[in-house]
Amino acid sequence: MNKFLSRIIIAAAVSTLLIFISCTEENITNPPQQETPDYFPHTEGTYYKFEITQSDSSGIIDTGFRTVSYSGDTTIDRTPYRVQIDSTETNQQMTVTESFFRTTETGVFYFVDTTGFSASLPDSLKSLVEIQQEMRAYLFPLEGGSTWTVYRVSIPINEFISFTPINITGRFEANESILLNLISGDTTITTKKVSFAFAFTPSPEGSIVTYNANVWLADNIGVVKIEGDAILVSLLTGGGLTVTGSPTVVNQKLIEFKIK
Repeated sequence: MNKFLSRIIIAAAVSTLLIFISCTEENITNPPQQETPDYFPHTEGTYYKFEITQSDSSGIIDTGFRTVSYSGDTTIDRTPYRVQIDSTETNQQMTVTESFFRTTETGVFYFVDTTGFSASLPDSLKSLVEIQQEMRAYLFPLEGGSTWTVYRVSIPINEFISFTPINITGRFEANESILLNLISGDTTITTKKVSFAFAFTPSPEGSIVTYNANVWLADNIGVVKIEGDAILVSLLTGGGLTVTGSPTVVNQKLIEFKIK
């Protein structure tokens, strides 16, 4: 075979290979990007209505409704927050409160009003406490094995010992289907169940008091159900941090919502 013919064969082979590669690249399609779940929609115009039941050891003591909406932004200590408006109606009484939160790819954070907690501290400890201004309500993604510190207060007693009066933790429990009795009709949805534990120790020598609550969140809806000790439920829904009050259990279940 002469050199001229060899060059023709090599050129033809290279051309065929290039055509094959080009066709192969054209047939490759990138897999569609999966959307990140949204367990906390909070755009302007989004609205939730919950039915509330409050009970103690004697049974149901109060019922009512809670509505949640979002209105604008604010800045606290140079940190930007969204404004959450809560309107609660029980026993013919209406209360309207504001709370402040921010979201990131890794979670939801609430500004914490610690006025009630600070007032409960003895004067000897107040000067030693450095209180955090916000809590991590949720850690994203919500998946197996996820645990996190929601809020924690530690007080140094001496160089080697510290006292932790407040330690609140969160934990992803499981995917769970629940039935929602919406005003528009009953529907069953898949949710993420999250449990919370609030360990309160009133003094270094005191025993630990524990409060518990569970929250269920649904993708593209948000919080659909909350139940647990009132002190912890109040904190998780944007209320202030307090360690006083009667031992009541609160159940809030979504009955109406609108996502903008």
